[in-house]
Amino acid sequence: MPQKSSSTRSGFSKLELLISIGVILILAALIFPAIQRAREAAHRTQARNNLKQLALACHNYHDVYTTLPLGGTVDEGGLAIHGWLTRLRPYLDASPHYSWIIQNRPWDDPLNQYVMTLPVWGTQMPGVEQVATEERFAVTHVMGNPAVFHRNTSVGLDEFENGTAHSWLMGEVAGQFEPAGSPFNWRAWESPLNTGPESYGRPSGKGAYFVMADGSVPFIANEVSEEVRRTIAGGLPEPTTKMVEKPDRTYTLRTEFPPRTFETLVPTSDFDDGWGLQIYKEWNGHAQTAVICGISKRPPSRQLTPSQIDRLVECCPEVSIVVIHGSLSEAACDPLMKLTRLERLRISEGVVPPASINNLDSATSLHEVVLE
Repeated sequence: MPQKSSSTRSGFSKLELLISIGVILILAALIFPAIQRAREAAHRTQARNNLKQLALACHNYHDVYTTLPLGGTVDEGGLAIHGWLTRLRPYLDASPHYSWIIQNRPWDDPLNQYVMTLPVWGTQMPGVEQVATEERFAVTHVMGNPAVFHRNTSVGLDEFENGTAHSWLMGEVAGQFEPAGSPFNWRAWESPLNTGPESYGRPSGKGAYFVMADGSVPFIANEVSEEVRRTIAGGLPEPTTKMVEKPDRTYTLRTEFPPRTFETLVPTSDFDDGWGLQIYKEWNGHAQTAVICGISKRPPSRQLTPSQIDRLVECCPEVSIVVIHGSLSEAACDPLMKLTRLERLRISEGVVPPASINNLDSATSLHEVVLE
């Protein structure tokens, strides 16, 4: 008599598989909005804390100078120099970047370009991808009240007739971001929030954070009444058309930031400890700017040796801009002649002999030397 064969079923049936997928999709639909809300809440908290630090920096600046920073410095010929965020840099973090800026040259001058690619702390909203311009300048997602920050004029806290608690200094903007170093970083609040990239607003589209003159950072919803908006926007001397005039320019924005590397030069018997080489690279990886600076408060020597410059040449032989925060001896100038693409040289201390400059000029592409 033939025996019956028995088989054991393995795996899922189509019905069971569909049910499992359906359960997973339902759970994802329930969990995803909660994750989004948590992420937005975290972004809002961080953004608010960043703006509080900007407010504190404004007050610390005011304590020193009895006025808020100039909105932007523009010379008589219309040349744009520096903006209010640049002046706040020393009050925002402990980095040496502010000391690297040449104050009497435009913010976008090639010798200032490297610093202007570094974001100003706390001025970029969490969750916003556009962080740099096509020219690699770091942008800010915060813009100033044009009645407070404008051309060549400063405003003191005693000029807020409506009281510092009822007047705004700066706020988050919805788009058309300005480079952080630009002297034209202000925007009038003349329309409801989140009405387009030219308005004030934030990614959630529900309102925006504003910094008040007393240092508070309220969240103002889109539905704010016109009366309230006029109140917090008023109470200050009205700037002239010339004072708030801006170039008719918008920037192409990028969501990536230039790659940067930081290398601490290895101390040797010929190399003093406490120095570092910071290399700024273009998008294509070409080393455009090299900065030699002290990485400790007091490097043992402020004068760089030929072997240190040799290390610079070894690390980035095709560099076109060199910034040295120290002094350079005549002998240390000789290795610089190996940088055949060198176009600009800035030395913050000491005097380079004219003969050395002539030698550099003949051996490289050098066409500008700045000695401070």
